[in-house]
Amino acid sequence: MNYRRAEPNIADRIDARAREHPWAVACIDDGRVLSYAAFSDAVHRAAAQLQAAGVGPGTVVGTTLGQSALHLAAVLAAARLGATSIALRPLLSAERRGAVARRYGVGLVVRESSLAATPVGAEVLLDAGLFEPSKLPAPRVACADASGRPWRLALSSGTTGVPKAVAVSHAALDTSAWLYGGVPQARGGRRHLLFLDLNAAVSMNMALRRLVSGDPVVLVPGVSPDRFFDAVDRYGIDASRISPHMLGLLADHAPGGALRCPGLTLTVTGGALPAALRERAARLVTDRILVSYGSTETGSLALVDAEQRARRPDAAGLLLPWAQAQAVDDAHRPLPPGETGRLRFRGPEVATGYVDDPRADQASFRDGWFYPGDLGSLAADGMLLLAGRTDEILDAGGRKVNANEVDAALLEHPDVAEAAAFVALTPAGRPLLIGAVVSRGAFDAAALLAHARSRLGPAAPDRVVAVSSLPRNESGKVLRSRLAAAARIGAGAR
Repeated sequence: MNYRRAEPNIADRIDARAREHPWAVACIDDGRVLSYAAFSDAVHRAAAQLQAAGVGPGTVVGTTLGQSALHLAAVLAAARLGATSIALRPLLSAERRGAVARRYGVGLVVRESSLAATPVGAEVLLDAGLFEPSKLPAPRVACADASGRPWRLALSSGTTGVPKAVAVSHAALDTSAWLYGGVPQARGGRRHLLFLDLNAAVSMNMALRRLVSGDPVVLVPGVSPDRFFDAVDRYGIDASRISPHMLGLLADHAPGGALRCPGLTLTVTGGALPAALRERAARLVTDRILVSYGSTETGSLALVDAEQRARRPDAAGLLLPWAQAQAVDDAHRPLPPGETGRLRFRGPEVATGYVDDPRADQASFRDGWFYPGDLGSLAADGMLLLAGRTDEILDAGGRKVNANEVDAALLEHPDVAEAAAFVALTPAGRPLLIGAVVSRGAFDAAALLAHARSRLGPAAPDRVVAVSSLPRNESGKVLRSRLAAAARIGAGAR
């Protein structure tokens, strides 16, 4: 089935909402309520500033901006001019932001004055004054033709080197807004709290889908359980999308005795959700927990709820109506239902290649399908089942171990708040399987090893080490490669 429709400029969609419902709430930004009329005016003001700085069709605009309506307005302003934006995350070093900017041809950087500059090209400073009422009408900047031009270069997690990017067209966002509107669970509720970093593709796409569809978004600065709970209470939040790591923090800070947010639907994305964490969060935070399966390259592909996951612990969920999936063998031949193989996907949200990266294309794209690196199968009823990742299978000297299974076993111990398995070399060059653990209290390596061996047998880690925190990307995914790079194995180890 072909879901593609005509390609509008996404910024024009915001103007259309402002004309139809000027006083409807578009965004609540740290207490400031912005109507569609006010938000549209801010986009035009930002577009006028960018245009004066030379931004036009084909310009790549880097954004170093925080969790705010200003960020959304800047991205839409660039899109309005036919330019393409790319996130230069404030938390990255200036060196890494510069490397991303040079790799993807950034011609101008938009940033807030309070955030660090990127050493490349010209820059435009924006501030919240864009949203201040004025006696003079906001300038009106014409929408550029969007055909064939991406509004965004969405970056992968970039666990090593400069991250890969996929181009997201105006049509793809408009189509996904239309598709998600027909699936209540995927749409994201009546009033959605955007808590994942807007620099992450999943969060930016969610924000603009909702604005295009006429659904308000709520933003709060900073990432903490207290801010999350306060926003839920203050603004009547009924849905949010968070990482497994953040779900754990919410469970840790919930008072207990009763559900902290009984009417809230939480969609967890960005990594595996261990059963122990899901059960604890369902007792303390909310019993409405969904898990979304997807990636930067695909958007959301499947959703699973608590009942489905209880029946089938390996379930990634039922495929969303527009997603197509196959499990294939090493010769790329489709396998029958129930047989495990490499998963591949295609659909209206799925990218067809990376930006100027033929080597990465060869590894991940083939015949119109995207291969995310997951192993799994499709059940006869359409349920997508996961069996691990090709890159999450750790090789500890010939011993093949699923990292997620080690993580889950360690997390079953009541003294473990977070866990991640990785492989590091001893000074003699022997690989060791190590479990990095963030403890809730006293750290007892011997007790944790005994616990892991009782659950995993020969797949248990050789050592358990205490860390203060786990390195993560903006979506909450653990960066195992950084744990391995930072590991220091004592000289006595062989």
